[in-house]
Amino acid sequence: MTVWEEFRSTICWNIDDGVTTNFWYDNWLNVEGALAIHCTGHELPKPATVASYVTESGECNWSELEKLLLSHILRRISAIIPPNPMLGRDTPTWRWEET
Repeated sequence: MTVWEEFRSTICWNIDDGVTTNFWYDNWLNVEGALAIHCTGHELPKPATVASYVTESGECNWSELEKLLLSHILRRISAIIPPNPMLGRDTPTWRWEET
């Protein structure tokens, strides 16, 4: 693991507008590892922002997400407020682990 990867693993993103945070590779949903490893596709997904999975009406794009993720991950996503540009920028926080 590189220094950057190790540092990145200590950050968790609070989603506001969803533009800064990478849907597949940043820690924002508090699941074990990047969401990319939970993808049901045959290839690792290309980087995309959290906001890119929101419809014009401001809802999660469930028709797209249901093709890509398992139901337990979809339930976690449904428990958070979808990104909204009115909320400001995403903010990083430290992700603490108990030792």
